[in-house]
Amino acid sequence: MDYQNRAGSNTLEARVAAGLRSATTGAREHAKAVL
Repeated sequence: MDYQNRAGSNTLEARVAAGLRSATTGAREHAKAVL
């Protein structure tokens, strides 16, 4: 039970981190295109 919760939380954290990374990259690319 505890292990599953930890694994799920790690997966969620990884998903959030990947989303933030892609969002930052997208914003940078957009800024480059605008400028």
